[in-house]
Parts: sequence; C-alpha cells; structure tokens
Amino acid sequence: MSIFGHPDCNSWASLLIARPSGKFFPLLPDDKKFDNLFGEVLAKIGGLSLVNDDAGTPPYRLAGVLFQNPLLAVRLVVRMARYLSSRKAPREILRSLARGQVHTLGVGMHNFMDASMVARADTDPVIKARLDSCVFKGAVKRNGEWQAVPMCSMNQQTWSEVYEGRLQDPELLKEPQVFAPANGASNGASNGH
Repeated sequence: MSIFGHPDCNSWASLLIARPSGKFFPLLPDDKKFDNLFGEVLAKIGGLSLVNDDAGTPPYRLAGVLFQNPLLAVRLVVRMARYLSSRKAPREILRSLARGQVHTLGVGMHNFMDASMVARADTDPVIKARLDSCVFKGAVKRNGEWQAVPMCSMNQQTWSEVYEGRLQDPELLKEPQVFAPANGASNGASNGH
C-alpha cells in the first residue's frame, strides 16, 4: 500500500493481474523495511511519469532511472524476488510475469472529511495539516485568479459559493434555462405527429 498526501486522507494499493486468468496478487509488500526502500526509489524517480503510452515506454523510463542507481536497483530486485517467492504468489502470476502477460490495477481510497471537520481547521492542527497536504483539489476562479482548493473544502463551502455566484450572474440568467419551456411548446401531444 502506498500513501500520498496526508496518511489520514489517501492510500493506494496496486495489484498484479495475470492475463487472461484474472488471478491477482498485491504488487507491493506490506512491510516497513520495504516501505523505506520504496521511499528511496520514489526519491530517485521523482516526477518521472509512469503513465502508459502507445509505445509502452514506462518500464524503460523506470529502468533508465534505476540503471543510474545500480545499488538501489539491486536492492529493489532482491527484495521483490524475496517477496514474490515468500508470499507464495499464485503460480499463474509468476508464469504471467515471465511471459510479460501481467498488468497492474491501482485501487485508490480517499477518506473525505465532512463539513463539520473542515469547519474546525483553524483550531485543529491535524485537520489543517490534511488540508495543507491535500492532493485532490478543485480549481476555482476567485478575483480573476485560478486557485486550487482542497476537495474537502470544496464540498464544505466552496461549491455553495460558486453556485451562489453563478445564480447571481446577470449574464448567466440571460442564457436558456434547462427547465424553462421552449417558446410555443406545450405538452408535446398537440402537434399532430
């Protein structure tokens, strides 16, 4: 499991999925020693994008960074080999890995704070820390400037402010309204068709 943002807010688990059987196995061990090693790897890869593309380059990008740090790469490979063999990964996973017929599935969990919690941010340092380290934000334009607002704050108050502003905007009031009947429209049964 990986944590991003504040640990009270987000967590992420990745699974290895064998094709075509669908058997799965956790990609990363739940182990403090591995967490430290994984932290070192993340510090080295920094902002490297591992988003897949049509050319399938993410593994090569990651390998390039690891080849620049060979001791770290060896430690990672040894730890992952131990993990896959000691946790008794399904044989199908190991065969699929060897054939290159495995993909990953990421499962993200987000623990939103409710409005009453967010309202206490000025007096509760944990809530303030959660908002300050938020990685899930909405963009809001205020005084002509775009701002990133933590989603819990968006849900607690900002959406109400945005909608209230839109409802008061005279230009938006001139636009056709969704629930307003079109000119000349009746119940639809009287036009002879």
